[in-house]
Amino acid sequence: FFIRQQIISLRDDGLLRFGNNGWVWDTKEIEEMHDDVSGDVVIILQEKMKKLLALTQEALKICSSIGSKIDLCILGLLIREIQPDMQHNAEDNETLAKTTISIALQDGLLAV
Repeated sequence: FFIRQQIISLRDDGLLRFGNNGWVWDTKEIEEMHDDVSGDVVIILQEKMKKLLALTQEALKICSSIGSKIDLCILGLLIREIQPDMQHNAEDNETLAKTTISIALQDGLLAV
């Protein structure tokens, strides 16, 4: 988990790029930008969380308070409770949950 988050962080910061001949990086640039490349995973996760939409952050809070598994229909229902303007949205609860947490899933902050 930690290594994956570190690599994603380097990619997001533009320090690790995919070029014509594969992955490209400048070790010196990485060392200058990240004093401690093996930095604390908690700090990396906090920074990622800050960049998420507020609704996605709230959905992750719900997920973390429920436990390791949550039904997407229930998550969607709870999202509607914290975001009242979504009450009349035509999306079903499962689709709403998937849409809300999709970025967190892509970033490895949440597993399915």
